[in-house]
Amino acid sequence: MTGPRASPLVVVAAGGPEAARLAAEKADGLVITEAKKEIVEAWRKAGGKGPIYAEIALCCAGDEKTAVKTAHKYFRWSVAGWPVLAELPHEEAFEAASKHVSEDTIAEEITCGPSAERHLDGIAEYVALGCDHIVLNWSGSGVLFQVLLG
Repeated sequence: MTGPRASPLVVVAAGGPEAARLAAEKADGLVITEAKKEIVEAWRKAGGKGPIYAEIALCCAGDEKTAVKTAHKYFRWSVAGWPVLAELPHEEAFEAASKHVSEDTIAEEITCGPSAERHLDGIAEYVALGCDHIVLNWSGSGVLFQVLLG
């Protein structure tokens, strides 16, 4: 390498408007895990420039019931939200904080099943908010790309 090394972008995850304002002040980009307009608006109002990443939970499987069960087994802690997740010190705490999360809640919060359209609709919510980078965070089998890419 002959020239100066470029610094990596630093992106900060924000679970609410206050964190988004801080991210706009201190970071090169924003990460959101919920399609909440007020987070992106706070980022922009505070002068945020740069990429906006969406981390989207999904679970692909041959049928919706299997996908919901899989997401519930491996990813139910994700629906607790940042105020809870940020305070959990270890794996056992995540388990305890999510033991009462039902499969119905998972089905409402995480796109599950074999339908590429359903997953793409979930992604489209984030794109509509201005997210220009998509991070798919899925639990389950290797059928993700078969479902999304046909």
